[in-house]
Amino acid sequence: QDIRVRQAVGMMFNFEWSNQALFYGVYKRTDSFWENSDMQAEGMAEGDELAVLADFRDQLPETVFTEPAFVPPVNAPDRTDRRALRAAARLLEDAGWTMQDGLRKNEAGETLSVTILDSSPAFERINNPFIENLKRLGIDARCELIDHAQYQQRTKDLDYDIVPGRFRLPQTPGSELRQLFGAASADIPDTSNISGIADPAIDALIMRVLAAETRDEVRTRVKALDRVLRDRHIWVPQWYSGTHKIAYWDIFGMPDEKPPYTRGDAQWWLDQEKYDALKAAGAPLP
Repeated sequence: QDIRVRQAVGMMFNFEWSNQALFYGVYKRTDSFWENSDMQAEGMAEGDELAVLADFRDQLPETVFTEPAFVPPVNAPDRTDRRALRAAARLLEDAGWTMQDGLRKNEAGETLSVTILDSSPAFERINNPFIENLKRLGIDARCELIDHAQYQQRTKDLDYDIVPGRFRLPQTPGSELRQLFGAASADIPDTSNISGIADPAIDALIMRVLAAETRDEVRTRVKALDRVLRDRHIWVPQWYSGTHKIAYWDIFGMPDEKPPYTRGDAQWWLDQEKYDALKAAGAPLP
């Protein structure tokens, strides 16, 4: 429940190391719930977005207004970034979790523990270094791998600390916002609100998005919502790819201007000149 603890946990995921060591550098770090779109909050809140947020100033942390939209810090591409470790340790100290016998404990002697729940070994290579970094921070961290049926029941019953998830939010947000981030869905079984966030200001911002009458209003209000959600540190943002990777014979013509977010293979035609040139060069064409 302490934002400082959530932020410290998130700092222990070293995307830069994972991207270099595991992904051949092909991914980018996710910053936003509307990543790679014109609805992503950036920099300081200003203009129409600031005007939207100002209506809820007494309900929002001052950081929403005094700091840029949260972006995860860039780590050194080492398995453990010691600067991040020190910064996260300070956050935990401030939150009352001190080192006692190698573990983070509070005044009541309770140990800070975090379990990542998963049903597939596919993410072990990502989770294990993350867990190692959490342990270096003094957190009793582990990954619990269970079968899919158990996983479905555990997530349905909200019986977890951290679970993997993938959001694909639409370009025109709608009622799914209430399911993902609304207070009414925070504590009900089988909810889509997997973080359990319940915040009156976020509920109000969602209603502002749903009430938008123009595309500009949608864009502005979603940016405001994105900024507030990111300020809450309810997730450990991982990665995305802004491009589709397709291998093809260079014998096709394509439009100069493509629809946004298209994979790019729906408007192709055979370019006879390209085909003849490759054939003349001895390429083994179909």
